[in-house]
Amino acid sequence: MKMPTQFPKVVKDMFFVQMSWALWFLGFLLIVNVVKMARAFFQDGTTDHYFAAVFIPANLFMVVIGIISVFFLPHYVSLGVTRKVYFKGTLIAAIGISAVIPILTIGIYVLQQWIVHSFTTFSFKVTDLNSILLEIDSHVVAELVQSIILSPYVDPGSNGGLAVIVFGLNMLIYY
Repeated sequence: MKMPTQFPKVVKDMFFVQMSWALWFLGFLLIVNVVKMARAFFQDGTTDHYFAAVFIPANLFMVVIGIISVFFLPHYVSLGVTRKVYFKGTLIAAIGISAVIPILTIGIYVLQQWIVHSFTTFSFKVTDLNSILLEIDSHVVAELVQSIILSPYVDPGSNGGLAVIVFGLNMLIYY
């Protein structure tokens, strides 16, 4: 079966548009993380590393761009792209974004670790989901929200490859 000629165009267009949004998003989170690091340097000496800081906001970002991507359908239909080609192209673009964002995040995390350990004396606090779970009371609504928001987390310091794979799959599911 031959794939229509619009399929690669839809994949490329959706990937580049949504990736440009993702770069703005990651840049904003990097600025926030650097400000938190500067504050931690002058105050208590601990902060979250970039990978942990991006983990949950990236899931919410994927939900938002997944919802926004539906509004591209009339544009593509007006250009003669079928719905089937649009949805397949969007799926491939979402898989690409779900692969690229964790790779960029782990790259920034490694660079951040190198800079922090080379030039400063403060450390990152260990992200432990058990401490977050203890803060939430045992209410039904809280447990439901917790199951949606708190997804599986793997520390990149212990297993970087698994952390990237879990992060990417988690983002794809949220899309």
